[in-house]
Amino acid sequence: MRDSDRIKGSPSTLARKVLVSASTLALAGAGIGVFEILRGVAASEEMVIVLSGGVFAISVLTASLIFPRVPAQPIATAATAFYTIYLCSGIFISLFCHVDHQILFVYLIWFFPLLLFNRLVNSPAMGKSFAKVILIAPLAVLGCLSFKMIAIFGATSIYIVVVFCLSFAFFGVMLNLITRYREAYIAERAHAESLRVESEVLESISDCFISLNSEFKLVYLNDAACSELGVERQTALNGAILSVIPGFFSDAMLAGLKAASLKDSASVFEAQNEQQSRWYEMRCFPRPGRISIYFRNITD
Repeated sequence: MRDSDRIKGSPSTLARKVLVSASTLALAGAGIGVFEILRGVAASEEMVIVLSGGVFAISVLTASLIFPRVPAQPIATAATAFYTIYLCSGIFISLFCHVDHQILFVYLIWFFPLLLFNRLVNSPAMGKSFAKVILIAPLAVLGCLSFKMIAIFGATSIYIVVVFCLSFAFFGVMLNLITRYREAYIAERAHAESLRVESEVLESISDCFISLNSEFKLVYLNDAACSELGVERQTALNGAILSVIPGFFSDAMLAGLKAASLKDSASVFEAQNEQQSRWYEMRCFPRPGRISIYFRNITD
């Protein structure tokens, strides 16, 4: 099993649980479908898609439960594609083969939970692509078969299908917006938590730490740095180091920091500051658009 699947509550684990639950329900539905066909209530042509649904559900359950090393994303991709084709086939059969054509609306309704299923089991990138396919597929099929629906239901009853199409389109757009904002919220919360943990670590160390952006403005400094530099954090943040910390950084220090910011790897140098002529060891870690600096007084 991959590391991502071992983590309780990870996206892969949650997707696998949803796949197992959905496949169990699909297998039960296939059993009911076979029973209805044998009773003569459903069209015999439905036997093909009903049996294929049962076989596919068993395959997903086997891959998810018996072979946990199989990645969840390929299974999710196959399941989403299969159920989209399954429901579109059901629309066609309900109009051309079924005795009771009202079964069409049963297949149409299941496109709503399919949109939710897609968002739960697929990665964000894959989910966005499938959302468009699932949203367009039933509308395209209904549009192509509109002549058949008019012949069956009559022109006056087509408004029900139109209402479905509008409701489904609005539901898909709303779900897409909610999901997008939810993903942004989760990413922002994870980023905030990462910053909180990083801040706790930086405050716990005895070395002074500052972080500068590409313009050499202070992005962060810990308590040890505030004490050594003689500044308050809120006053110093977002200010250029020469203006908010006057008299500390000597020309040698600034030259060393600028040289370190242009490197692709970490660097260490020693230099005296400007006023007190104290010696400091500067350890610099450049990143795109930013440089992190640990420094300590080594005068003694």
